[in-house]
Amino acid sequence: MGLKKAMEKHGLPIDDSHIIDTGGLDWYDGYVTVKNVLQSDSLPTAIVGGSYDISGGIIRCLKENNISIPKDISVISYDNIPQMANMEIPLTCIGVRIEELAASIVESIIQLVEQKHLGWQTKRMTPTLTERESCAYKGIDPA
Repeated sequence: MGLKKAMEKHGLPIDDSHIIDTGGLDWYDGYVTVKNVLQSDSLPTAIVGGSYDISGGIIRCLKENNISIPKDISVISYDNIPQMANMEIPLTCIGVRIEELAASIVESIIQLVEQKHLGWQTKRMTPTLTERESCAYKGIDPA
């Protein structure tokens, strides 16, 4: 898992019990999962959502429970799409820019039409971090 590798690379501790599978990919799955997390004795300092939809549910649940984003809990999401800037709390996100993703898709379609058969291809795309108001420094030295 990418999160675990990054944490290890930077010498940051990670407890496997803090990695939670929402069991689905929609708004409700994010909402219910965070509702369950809020029942625990200690709250996380940050939550990473796997998509726009999941993160919408995460934000709604935190707000309904009077948890301040990012003062109490930071939220970051995967999916670097324009809608992230227009959520209840403008969401910090990481992902491939939609323009880059769309250009790659169009390029692949053109190749398919021109060559009739492409075979299996893998294309690596580099995600970017877009910082917005949903994350705050929580005392861990980022150096």
